[in-house]
Amino acid sequence: MRLIARFGATIACAGMACSGIAMAQGAGGPECGTFTVYYDPQSREYVDHGAEGPSTGDQRISMGHLLDEEGNQVGVVDIVTTVLTAPEGEDQAILAIFYHAFDNGSLTSVARTVIPNASDLNRGTPANPERPITGGSGDFAHATGTVTSVHNPDGLRGLTFNLICHD
Repeated sequence: MRLIARFGATIACAGMACSGIAMAQGAGGPECGTFTVYYDPQSREYVDHGAEGPSTGDQRISMGHLLDEEGNQVGVVDIVTTVLTAPEGEDQAILAIFYHAFDNGSLTSVARTVIPNASDLNRGTPANPERPITGGSGDFAHATGTVTSVHNPDGLRGLTFNLICHD
């Protein structure tokens, strides 16, 4: 199990340190409704669990900045992607958990993606282009909705959140 120390640090980052970075860099944050931010990847590490090479349980741990239209950092995102067991004769699938931290709260979402080759965790076709919001904190404590990811020609990924906040 390589990179376990980095994996633990990333999980800690998701819960505390990275959201602190976002809070130190901006004021306010997005509000419920529809808004778009842009994912700018900063780091990516691979953890090889079990059998050598791509196999069930392997993970990719990623972190990136969330930017507004002007390119200002408004938050961070931590992503943990895990290779799932593939039924015989079917393409491999991965499960990705996303933690989006903003100054005024955080949002989590999840996606299942089918990939033709487990050795390339960067490619794949989402089972559903909209990811459900699975939880939130702060201003988003009772939010429901979706986040849609679109690859842009400039290399950044647009993330459009459609949120309904409930009291």
